[in-house]
Amino acid sequence: MLRHISGAYSTLRFTAITRIKASLMLDRLRRRLGLLQERERPDSAPPLGGLLTRIRGLEPGDIAIDCGANVGLVTQAMADSGATVHAFEPNPSAFSVLRQKMADRPNVTLHNAAVSTHDGTVRLYRHESAHEDPVHWSVGSSVIEDKVNVDRESYDDVQAIDLDRFLGDLGRPVALMKMDIEGAEVAVLGKLIQSGRIRGIGTVLVETHEAKIPSLREPTAELRGWIEREGLDNVKLDWI
Repeated sequence: MLRHISGAYSTLRFTAITRIKASLMLDRLRRRLGLLQERERPDSAPPLGGLLTRIRGLEPGDIAIDCGANVGLVTQAMADSGATVHAFEPNPSAFSVLRQKMADRPNVTLHNAAVSTHDGTVRLYRHESAHEDPVHWSVGSSVIEDKVNVDRESYDDVQAIDLDRFLGDLGRPVALMKMDIEGAEVAVLGKLIQSGRIRGIGTVLVETHEAKIPSLREPTAELRGWIEREGLDNVKLDWI
């Protein structure tokens, strides 16, 4: 249901409306998606609730991390709670919008970087339609070269931050982490599990991308098994 609505929305022509109106429409759509997710989750699914429910549980003094912040839809909601927010976004076009949106948010720290398993530089491949609208299609950019909808000849070399190292340097428990990093989640989560750092996060909501990255089907299945064996009930791979 969610992917169908999102796919339908992606067909809108930004040339027919101003960018400001389009941004407002997307904001409203995403909020509705959060509410639909809460109502339509089957009884047999894990009782994790929607992303919005998790965000509403944040309080001033909590730490929240948005990995793959894009233009700040989730970052903004996290910030509204009064929590201290760290938002990571490597795509230059999306980050430009994110920086403008969060300019008056003293509780938000922005990182123009991809979360990774190491510090340094990584290649971020643009969505195949990015030339039409680099902001709109920034949601599909990925550090994974064989993602089916990226252009391997079009990329940016961007900063990478070792998330495991970052959390260690942070030195404080994290209440909520949202992770939508277009395929890099398998490696990043694997390192957090291996180090034990994952246990210091209250809730980790992750979108997996094996549907668009066939090479990740087996590694993602192995990750699910690893999470189950470790009893990591705080890690949710099926929240969206």
